[in-house]
Amino acid sequence: MSSKNLPSPGLPSPGSAPARPVRPVRQSYNSNYSDKPLPTPSPERPGTSGTEAELEAQLRRMAEELENAKRQKRLYRARKATATQRANRHEAKAHFGKSFRHFGLGVKLSWAVFTGIPVYLREKHKLRGEEDNGDDMVLDRTQSVVERSRSILLDRGHSKKGKAMLKDEAPRESRDEGAPVGGPKELKARV
Repeated sequence: MSSKNLPSPGLPSPGSAPARPVRPVRQSYNSNYSDKPLPTPSPERPGTSGTEAELEAQLRRMAEELENAKRQKRLYRARKATATQRANRHEAKAHFGKSFRHFGLGVKLSWAVFTGIPVYLREKHKLRGEEDNGDDMVLDRTQSVVERSRSILLDRGHSKKGKAMLKDEAPRESRDEGAPVGGPKELKARV
């Protein structure tokens, strides 16, 4: 058999089906095979499989740190809100204490004012009675308007006007003793 009759492995023979590509033979791993040195992993640039695993581990660590930070933030906010609530409660308690004391004092003073009304009215009446005796403007209600005006004018030193009123008034009083003396226009003219 000569090599001329055999087809070449890479080229198809004329008229035959195309040949399949030839795969190289796999060599088994030989520990003594030292033509190529094994890659040494360095911290600066790990191998591709190590890089992916390291990235996954780093992602997990960062996710845990993020959850830890979120938990710490929630705890901080809860402590802060609790402290604020405690301060608000103490302040409200102090204000309500003051307001209840002030309310109690207001009720006591209102009761004192209420119970003091009769004393106040007696004092006011007493002062009014003293004013009645000392003031000529306040007269008895049984007097007629003309008599009041005349007495006021006489007391103030207008004796001529007061006497003139007596002269004008005399015939009218005798006419009807129960009727009021003069109308509003006549009283204005006389005074």
